[in-house]
Amino acid sequence: MPSRRAHHAANVPGPISCYRWVDRTGCSRMPSADEISVTMTPELLRAVRESIEAGEYASTSEVMRHAVRLWQRQRLEDAERLNEIRSRVSRSLDDPRPDLTTTDADRHLAHLFANEGTGSASA
Repeated sequence: MPSRRAHHAANVPGPISCYRWVDRTGCSRMPSADEISVTMTPELLRAVRESIEAGEYASTSEVMRHAVRLWQRQRLEDAERLNEIRSRVSRSLDDPRPDLTTTDADRHLAHLFANEGTGSASA
């Protein structure tokens, strides 16, 4: 049975969100979940325990769920950035304008850098 502290995790300050439901007996429980084992360095484990002791999280499981949600969000943001880069590369490759020669590109960059401090870098 979860500890009383885990029952009231939604009242713990910090960046957590709990997904709990109440059964017929009025007991708050997590939906069924799989258990895993995670190996951590002593420094990471100390940080997790300190966060729990400070009341930021009710349990190690809540810390790990929060970490996984952040990881999922970061992966999504990375994928969105990668898609934007791919889109820009595709638009660049499909651009009908002629390619610049190395000399033209060097001249254009020299002009931009020469005018960098003046605010008049129009080409």
